[in-house]
Amino acid sequence: MQKEVSELIGKNFEYNSKQYFCTNAKVVSGMVVVITNRQTFNFYKAEFEEFLEEIVFYSSNELKSNSNAIILETNKNEAVLKNQRENEVITASVIKNFSINEQITDKLMHVFNQLDRDPSDEVIKKASAMVMASNAIVSVQTSQFKLLNLKR
Repeated sequence: MQKEVSELIGKNFEYNSKQYFCTNAKVVSGMVVVITNRQTFNFYKAEFEEFLEEIVFYSSNELKSNSNAIILETNKNEAVLKNQRENEVITASVIKNFSINEQITDKLMHVFNQLDRDPSDEVIKKASAMVMASNAIVSVQTSQFKLLNLKR
């Protein structure tokens, strides 16, 4: 069964008068999942056997006239998946930087409250150092976001 499933990957076939290109196929929890450029199929073992009997495979030379559309759609689907992965990386980076920014803000507020209560030279130096460090961190984060956007 696993061999039949894995052999579908990268194949062009026709099913119910529509052409498909299989981008992935796997067995998940006893179900066969076939991912194509048009839709995802989920089959029980018996249904998968029937599916295999009904489909007609095509070599790349035998594809019908709309095969270019299938290839273009497949490339489009791959681009969408790539964009989704990139968005996940950017989201993770934003969340990480957000928590860092919260910590910085909390510490800055603490120092500014100290400055409000006791404007001594020591507290002023500490506040000044904190502001410079915060500016450097924000500058680095800004550069990281610009780099992430350039990679897209």
